[in-house]
Amino acid sequence: MGAVNATLRKMTNTNREHEIRIEHDVNVHFEDKKRSIHFFWFMWGIYAVVSMTKNCFSAAIADIVEEGFMSKSQTELITAMFYVVYTPLQVLGGICSDKFSPERLIKIGLVGGSLANAVIFFFNTFSTDIAVIYPAMMVSWIFNAIVQFAIWASIFKVVSSQCVRSDRPKMIFLISFSPSMGFFLSYALGAILPDWRMNFSISAVSLLALAVILHFWDRHVNKYMKWDKEVPTVNIPGEKKSSVSTLKLFLESGFILLLVCIFLRDSVTASVRRIASSLLREEFSLDPSLGNLMSVLIVSVSMLGIFVAKEMLLHNVLKNHLVGIVIGLGATTLVAVLFIFAPNIATNVICMCLIAGITTATGLFSNTISSAFVKYGRNATAAGLANAAVSLGFIAPLIAVMIQENTESWVAVKIAIAIAAAASVIIALLVLPLYNRFKKKEAE
Repeated sequence: MGAVNATLRKMTNTNREHEIRIEHDVNVHFEDKKRSIHFFWFMWGIYAVVSMTKNCFSAAIADIVEEGFMSKSQTELITAMFYVVYTPLQVLGGICSDKFSPERLIKIGLVGGSLANAVIFFFNTFSTDIAVIYPAMMVSWIFNAIVQFAIWASIFKVVSSQCVRSDRPKMIFLISFSPSMGFFLSYALGAILPDWRMNFSISAVSLLALAVILHFWDRHVNKYMKWDKEVPTVNIPGEKKSSVSTLKLFLESGFILLLVCIFLRDSVTASVRRIASSLLREEFSLDPSLGNLMSVLIVSVSMLGIFVAKEMLLHNVLKNHLVGIVIGLGATTLVAVLFIFAPNIATNVICMCLIAGITTATGLFSNTISSAFVKYGRNATAAGLANAAVSLGFIAPLIAVMIQENTESWVAVKIAIAIAAAASVIIALLVLPLYNRFKKKEAE
């Protein structure tokens, strides 16, 4: 056995004698702290811009409806179809990011996303036939979902595997702000741009520019990358390797049920974020630009929620992460009930800020639970499944606007949000005994 392992290591080392190219090689990392930090912040910026471009329709919905170009449900259907395609592809994206260069997969997503946004901009600028424009927008946005299938998984791999080891825990925490910043940028641009079509032109140019910068930056950092150390296979006498299946592991720990809770939670978060502008415009005659600014405020509070959750974990305020989820979602349900009876702009905005902030904070708790499966070698699988559940929640705003258009009442939408929040609490409570039993078994 020793001779076989030595032969395999020799073959691997022979294969590694070529010069490292991070757009080709996978198992490489930085040892230069300064360049690692610079590369991390570039990746952080890439995902913030990618997240901004994914929310183009959400940020423009109030202007599109005001213009009479499309209805709310038509616009939300395009966004929903993006996530219908994008969600299952997250699993494939994670597998590919482990086998192929994450930088190359990121570049493919950036170039493809730029093309999708450019097509939508040009169709809406040079054509007025909705019978042509709408299918073109739908196909382009579905294409956008396909080409971006591996961007998040690839960026996560860069942050968790290629950056300097000592900085990785802090970087994983910081990267969690990137999607919220993208959402913030999308609504900030939507508030200041005179024409919603410019959202897509700016997105197209930004994504293409990032792809070009990444191409040349990759060439620059090639010389600073090192091969990951080979970990030889060692057989320890008397130690039996765990053969627990992934399904059994996730069932016994309650993680499968937790995915349902995550889906419901992020359905609430996505709905509140995306309906804010339309709700305020239709209920209180608020200007669409001001409505977008209120959405920016809601996203800003969401980011503050992540800081609060981090401080709670840092100071051991909540030692059981699932209890933190239960408490957070319970508070969300209470605020959602108050949201139903909110009488004016101020109370509506406050309720939406609190709902978005609390639910986003619980996201850090669920991410921490996903990372706990590292000892079983299932942490990436858990993270991929959780991200799929989150992405599926982004379809909820379509249901919200369909409820509003059929009932002609935003109160009905608020009631649906409160029901989803309450259901997430019930599911979390069902997970709690399974999770506690699993943790106790681990401790023993």
